[in-house]
Amino acid sequence: MSSIELRLRRLILFFIRKGLVVLLALIGFEVKATDEPNILRFYSEIAAPYYWLDENGEPQGVNFDLAKSLIELTQVNATIEHLPWARAIHQAANEPNVILISALRTSSREPLFQWLGEVHSVRASFIRLAKNKHIRLTSIEQAKQFLVGSVRGYGAANYLLKRGFIENDNLALVSSTEQLWTMLFKGRIDMVIANVQTGKYEIQSVGLDASEIEPIYDVEELNFQLEMATGLNTNAQVVETLQTGIIALKANGEYQRIMQKWKLQ
Repeated sequence: MSSIELRLRRLILFFIRKGLVVLLALIGFEVKATDEPNILRFYSEIAAPYYWLDENGEPQGVNFDLAKSLIELTQVNATIEHLPWARAIHQAANEPNVILISALRTSSREPLFQWLGEVHSVRASFIRLAKNKHIRLTSIEQAKQFLVGSVRGYGAANYLLKRGFIENDNLALVSSTEQLWTMLFKGRIDMVIANVQTGKYEIQSVGLDASEIEPIYDVEELNFQLEMATGLNTNAQVVETLQTGIIALKANGEYQRIMQKWKLQ
């Protein structure tokens, strides 16, 4: 029996046990395993509750659980790792078999990647320390009079650059969320642009008090879907396998279980 036949049999047995064969047939998807010889590399940045390392150095979070479940379901050969986000984006755009576990699906990124399935939705806000009542916003333009922080390579950072913010003038770009929140709490920047929900996890992970932050302006244009994605050089059969696997995880309830575990649903 070939490796692809063995993987197909495992998937079919899984769906039989879960009672999903009829469901998948109705929505028009056929589960296919891949003979792709290269190992897939699933990448996330360190950003709670999506991905972080516990006190034993073991990965935790939504992205890790989702990738792990998808790998187990589809039986692909893969690793799960973390990288600075700008580097992960660059590798995914230029190398085959690099999977971004959760990337913002924006109009600028749309043609650069093959999109595999929705993970979660996020909205960015300008966030200050609650004690800094003098910082007020009613528009994006008003924010230009302050020093705003973001993580290099993030959709929010690119958005601010396109809106006329200037790095090292009114925009501070850093390589990690840990740096970002530390700078805010130390008063080195006036605000950050980030998601409040994930920001609270990030703040707690560096030993700071999340109750001290306050969102003051939501950016409607930065209400995006987080989706799993891979570059255009990744084999079409790999893409189909992962797309079908994500559909199956949502159909069998595993996706919902993961979201509930990390309080994102």
